[in-house]
Amino acid sequence: MARKLQGCAAEAHVEVSGALITALQNQARGVQPLPPTVSQSELIRKLSVFVSDLEWVARPGDGNYDLCKRAHKAFSDILDEVLDVRPLQGSSNVELFEDREFDALAPMNITDWIENMDWAATTDQWAF
Repeated sequence: MARKLQGCAAEAHVEVSGALITALQNQARGVQPLPPTVSQSELIRKLSVFVSDLEWVARPGDGNYDLCKRAHKAFSDILDEVLDVRPLQGSSNVELFEDREFDALAPMNITDWIENMDWAATTDQWAF
């Protein structure tokens, strides 16, 4: 039962974490800065822990296994993108991202995926 509850928690947190990681990615790309009250380093630390948890929270055969694996891959790719940027002398981060052909969820867009996810359908199996 504890594992089932952990699975429910993972599903509930994927949507919120997706919004946070998208904001972090947008900030790194120069699209929109994080609010001044949000610490980028703290956000990265907490998202990193969550991404790590996504690896073990669901086992093959669990109803949320595919969701957790896809979210783990997507969030890991975005964290790598945010953390691996090395500006060239005389270049801005915005210029670097404009030149890169990187799509963390090719062919899927994380925002579209989160907004179109049928969250009720992923949690029906956990009804007690």
